[in-house]
Amino acid sequence: MQEIEKKYLLSEGGEYFITDEQLARIGYRNINDLLAETFRGVSMTTSGYLPLEEGRELAEELGFTIDFELGEARLRHKAGRYFFAVKSNGSLERTELEKEVSKEYFERHFGKIDGKVEKSRLKKPFQGYTLEIDVYMDRPLIVAEIEVPTQEEAEKLPVLGKEITEDQRYKNKNLSREKK
Repeated sequence: MQEIEKKYLLSEGGEYFITDEQLARIGYRNINDLLAETFRGVSMTTSGYLPLEEGRELAEELGFTIDFELGEARLRHKAGRYFFAVKSNGSLERTELEKEVSKEYFERHFGKIDGKVEKSRLKKPFQGYTLEIDVYMDRPLIVAEIEVPTQEEAEKLPVLGKEITEDQRYKNKNLSREKK
């Protein structure tokens, strides 16, 4: 499946990149209102990133056909469910294959990861799409992303905070391996 996604930096290290006007567009008076909602009844997500060779082996074991250059392999736990995914390299557009796996499968392979991120995720409707706001638990970072069906629609989205779609430092696989 093709994933087309814009990514925005809202806050990092106590510095805010999103304006009050942009916050109002997504239904908040200020950043504190957004943070308060983020911690009320939203799902916690833990994502572990596997070495690529390990990810390729798991993908084959699960029956994935990888006809693209493998860029990342991930195990994720969210809302009591477990997933394995592989993604191609890329920024705005890339290929993603994902499959739900059992808790036992997840636990058996999670020890093989070489980095992880933990975040609280809030989903909000925004201009006919779903805006996902991630507040990272292991670092002072807030990022938002919006998945859309076409690159043309992605280019029409208004900027929220600082545009970081092309900035590889903010890919979760890279954040997971960063020394905090």
